[in-house]
Amino acid sequence: MKRIIAGSLILFLVAFVYIFERSYAKKLDYKVSELDNRLKKVERENNRLKSEIDSILSIEKMHKIAEEKKLKRAGEKSIVRLNK
Repeated sequence: MKRIIAGSLILFLVAFVYIFERSYAKKLDYKVSELDNRLKKVERENNRLKSEIDSILSIEKMHKIAEEKKLKRAGEKSIVRLNK
């Protein structure tokens, strides 16, 4: 009788541990998925910011080259409009 109770108790504990582990694994899988989504979002934002920085640096470089060559913006009188 004691063996049956001990066996049942062990079986119950094994089943409990198995269910707990599966539940915990699902929770971790959800968390990994959530973090993966956040990582992708941050990577997209990072790429957008890199492009923005490149654009700003490109404009600044253009202004620097124009200064070195002593170029200046065309005034309204310098622009000739052609009509078709």
